[in-house]
Amino acid sequence: MKKALFIKIILLILIIAIMGACSNKSTSKEENVNLNVQIDKLTDDEFKEVQVNYLKDPKKDDFRKFSLTFQIDGSSKKRINIPDFKKVINTIDNQQRYWFGNSSEKESDNSDIYKSEFIFYSKGITEDTIIKAFEEKEVKVIFYKKDKIIDEKQYNIGDSLIFK
Repeated sequence: MKKALFIKIILLILIIAIMGACSNKSTSKEENVNLNVQIDKLTDDEFKEVQVNYLKDPKKDDFRKFSLTFQIDGSSKKRINIPDFKKVINTIDNQQRYWFGNSSEKESDNSDIYKSEFIFYSKGITEDTIIKAFEEKEVKVIFYKKDKIIDEKQYNIGDSLIFK
């Protein structure tokens, strides 16, 4: 009788251990996140790179530079989704505002860094209009384990936007 009870307890412990190992909950610590988004006036050197041939009387103040840096530290498996900034800026007033830009992504075991910069034509639009274009745009991070989504977090770009 004692032997049967002992075997049942051992089996119960094994089942609990196996279920815990197969759990979908993340066991990693909270991820450390840094989101910096700013819009700057162009420097003289940056303006020299802007092709303005078909614009009437273009000025340096007609353009701005958008910069985003998103860094997330932690070892969890994740996928980072960034909005299509060209589409976002061009839908402000259905005018081509995106001029040129670039982005980069650096992944390591403990940190992922995404950077994006682009120059856009800002003549005729206000800071409030720009903020409104980005207010519902988010960096979305999807955490997964063995190809199964276990968590999802969004970081609002518009809330982080700073004009300099």
